[in-house]
Amino acid sequence: MANTVKDNIRTRQIAFLVANGVEASAVQNLSKKLKAEGAVVHLIANTMAAVIAEDKTVLTPNHSLQSTSSVCFDAVYIPGGKKSIEKLKNEPASIQFVNEAYKHCKTIGFGKQTESFLELTHVKNTLGKDPAIHVETGTGFPKAFIQAVGMHRIWELEAERQNPA
Repeated sequence: MANTVKDNIRTRQIAFLVANGVEASAVQNLSKKLKAEGAVVHLIANTMAAVIAEDKTVLTPNHSLQSTSSVCFDAVYIPGGKKSIEKLKNEPASIQFVNEAYKHCKTIGFGKQTESFLELTHVKNTLGKDPAIHVETGTGFPKAFIQAVGMHRIWELEAERQNPA
């Protein structure tokens, strides 16, 4: 894996953790940018039932938290949406999903209004010091997230990222 191509994200598998109330525009905008670069986006929800976004857009999950694992993906994105984040915070499998991705040195992106979810994860321990952890605060998020996904993994932080996931 250390020799993986790092100049593009073609074929990289990106998991989006979603729940009812997710911010549809965040899902759609980043998904569009990732797909334009050749990545594959998978919506992961608590169940396989349709997810109703805050603007009533219907999203169809590709997987449920019970039927997949973060080890199947190259990166994880948690889009914003107050109701979605509240649901994900109360779903231990979603926190486990992120902690496991973190342990495996993967890129993780947090959308707007996700701070309370982030605080429940082990990611908070290296926030600001880890080049593969990105929190959406301005217009540069998509580019920074895509560049981090392109790095594939952050092996030099493997010891710091250990957690009981």
